[in-house]
Amino acid sequence: VDPDERQALMAPWLASLPWRDGGTLGNHVRTPLLGALNDPELRHAALDTLFALALRPEHRFDHRFFHDLLVRIPMPRRDAVFCWYLHRAFERSSPPSPVVRALRAPWESDPSRLDRVLLEAWCVVLGWCGAAADRRVRDYATKAAVRLSEHDPSVWPGLVDMFAEVDDDAVLERVLCAAYGVVLRNPVPLVLSELALAARDRVLRRKPETPSHALIRGHAQAIGEWAAHRVLPQGVSVEDFRPPYARAVPLHAPTAAELEQYRSNPEYPQLYSSVMSDVTGDFSIYTIPSVLGDYESLLGHEETRRWVLGAVIELGYDPVMHAHYDYKMI
Repeated sequence: VDPDERQALMAPWLASLPWRDGGTLGNHVRTPLLGALNDPELRHAALDTLFALALRPEHRFDHRFFHDLLVRIPMPRRDAVFCWYLHRAFERSSPPSPVVRALRAPWESDPSRLDRVLLEAWCVVLGWCGAAADRRVRDYATKAAVRLSEHDPSVWPGLVDMFAEVDDDAVLERVLCAAYGVVLRNPVPLVLSELALAARDRVLRRKPETPSHALIRGHAQAIGEWAAHRVLPQGVSVEDFRPPYARAVPLHAPTAAELEQYRSNPEYPQLYSSVMSDVTGDFSIYTIPSVLGDYESLLGHEETRRWVLGAVIELGYDPVMHAHYDYKMI
């Protein structure tokens, strides 16, 4: 089939799936639906469909399917598509995209009337919005998750368990942040106790090491500290949530010589200069000092920037997958 003809046929078909009876959508639908994710011209339409279906509890392509699909894709490959989709979907408001609707709706209705299964599905979808590089999506999703579930925080111990193994610290950080926000507003004793256990066993005691992300540790500790003020399970101590934590190797920054190959490499759009230059580097001039403050002195000015650039590359930055997004965003 001619690519233009295929797109003309597939786009309305994808848009129709959320309106169809889920019982009619078998394996004959799964294959072309997932295949559309590999087509640059159709993948955002396919993600719109999957996003909308994830909010249909007990549907064949519900939130569990959505979560399992995303969690199986390694972060670098997932981000290459999903970050760009979330950014574009957030800015598509007329008509609103499924992402925009999921972020807005908690303030347009009474969340206390939600069925618990739908509440869980919605929070799973909002949790995955934490993968966005666009901070607006992340912030709106976190607030929406708290607004949705503060009347019934019982979904959060299970959600922390579900997201604990996701290979993206940004996602887990927002899940823990939302969970903490919910139990601050509604500290149901049994739920707070279960959430503290999940934060300890699935996060702070995660094997082979505790996540190195400071906010993940901070949120998990805050949940434990709050539980200690209210109710902790028998045999659990507040010290279980406090440093020191299991940690792998000390921070090590690549040498300037090791990073030199990226300085003039056209496949790395503005990555090197943004992180390393004190003249043209936005990340170097504004982001690093504002985030680290006095802690920047622990590694030193130049070494901190070399560590950041090395970490980006180590996490899987690939020009083939990510340069297009960088050209659009930087």
